[in-house]
Amino acid sequence: MPRNAWIDGVSTLDLVASRWTLLVGVAGDHWLRAAADVGLPAHRVEAPWLSEAGALLVRPDGIVAMRATTSATDPTRFLTAVMDQVLARPVPAPSA
Repeated sequence: MPRNAWIDGVSTLDLVASRWTLLVGVAGDHWLRAAADVGLPAHRVEAPWLSEAGALLVRPDGIVAMRATTSATDPTRFLTAVMDQVLARPVPAPSA
């Protein structure tokens, strides 16, 4: 995971301990809503390693699974697709 940052006296290392977590930049309201839509805990972070409109999806072991440096057109759909991919969820085959 990127270097540590503090949020209201809590380390980002503690925020991501043992669970998938989305860390969002200071202008990341759209990412916070998307995280709520897909059931992920999310936290706003002001840190040099995270762009203002960006987001980091952090695995339970602290490894970054996804980094977005800007907003997505549909953040909920994007985050759902990322989670499907990183968790190797089965996806329906396209119909012919």
